[in-house]
Amino acid sequence: MTNLSKINELSSYKSSFVLNLLKRYQPLIETVLLAIHQNADGRDLRKIYDALHKMKPNLELIGATDAHQLGLLLEKQCKNDSDKTDEFVNQLKIYHEKLALLSDEIDQLILNLEAK
Repeated sequence: MTNLSKINELSSYKSSFVLNLLKRYQPLIETVLLAIHQNADGRDLRKIYDALHKMKPNLELIGATDAHQLGLLLEKQCKNDSDKTDEFVNQLKIYHEKLALLSDEIDQLILNLEAK
């Protein structure tokens, strides 16, 4: 789900830099997951938008392309104050699932980097 090539290139392949960056992302992902979970029915588009917007550059940097693209779509729908259709709510749930999987993957990457 991730592609750390961008981070590795930026860090000149220093695993300590990558590790520190991933450790900083983890709490952010958890905060965003909570915000989306609390608004999973689409009731507060502003909070959803803020959470999506906060994750956008981070997802791009760690190469989580699928989650990044879905986040962009949802962010646009929030910004346009689209109706809270069932499709929107379903896409929001899928985004939440992708972030949860990403969180697990980052946990594993952190463990692997710490073991080096």
